[in-house]
Amino acid sequence: MKFATYIYNSQELVGVLSNSGTEICSIQEFGLDYKTMTELIKKMTEKEKQQITKQLDANDYSGLPIEDVQLLSPIPMPRDIIAVSQNYVSHVKETCRVNGVEYVRPKYCNYFWRRVNRAIAHNGSLSLHAEISSKMDYEVELAVVIGKECSRVSQEYAMDYVFGYTISNDISARDIQNNLAQYAYAKGLDDTTPIGPYIVTADEIKNPHNLNLLLRVNGELRQNGNTDDFIFNIPYVISDISKGMTLFPGDIIMTGTPSGVGIGMNPPVFLKHGDIIESEIEGLGTLRNIME
Repeated sequence: MKFATYIYNSQELVGVLSNSGTEICSIQEFGLDYKTMTELIKKMTEKEKQQITKQLDANDYSGLPIEDVQLLSPIPMPRDIIAVSQNYVSHVKETCRVNGVEYVRPKYCNYFWRRVNRAIAHNGSLSLHAEISSKMDYEVELAVVIGKECSRVSQEYAMDYVFGYTISNDISARDIQNNLAQYAYAKGLDDTTPIGPYIVTADEIKNPHNLNLLLRVNGELRQNGNTDDFIFNIPYVISDISKGMTLFPGDIIMTGTPSGVGIGMNPPVFLKHGDIIESEIEGLGTLRNIME
């Protein structure tokens, strides 16, 4: 099942995509009245999900063509985004090469918090921030959406707390990142966090640890990896964070990126005005954005 947030007739609504993905239906079509995606994630019951599935399968709904609505990011203003740094073997090796050091597999999972004033939607514009950075870069990432309050959870049960998955792009100001000891500012600039186009529920993604993901800039393939290259898998990350910090419904975990980032090219190539960035993950669609 695919859930989205969208605007129609100047009203922000929560909806579900048809099985074909060509239509979107307000959640009210199914007798539900969730005002936000976070409320839906927190309160939706299994019985309600089954009812939605039944109506979708029977074509018992009235939907709108997806192109007739304005998609927002599924969770336009996330409460919290936690990002995993250096979580693909290929990207760690790439970073070591750029820095001229020998590859060493990370022993500990490293996190940073991504501040978001608002998440940018599919087809939305990203800010180049040319006045403070000349080295804006991209990172396609699988984003995990937490489904229920999660504290001190073992790896064995961690996946029970996942509501679904979406696509994110960890846009990064590399010059700022290299000048500061922490990532927060370089990876938290306004209008640089695209997430979407929708959330795919966990039951539709049979193995999140074997998903192809890629990124193109102006049609040129830059990143091409698979989540089987994770250093720390999703149950480990959820369990590790929850040992000391409670996760809540709608919180997002960005799980890292494979090799192929702009700073890793020879010579490095950074984003510029007008660049079209397409982030694609198997089973989750494509997140398209333009750099302005």
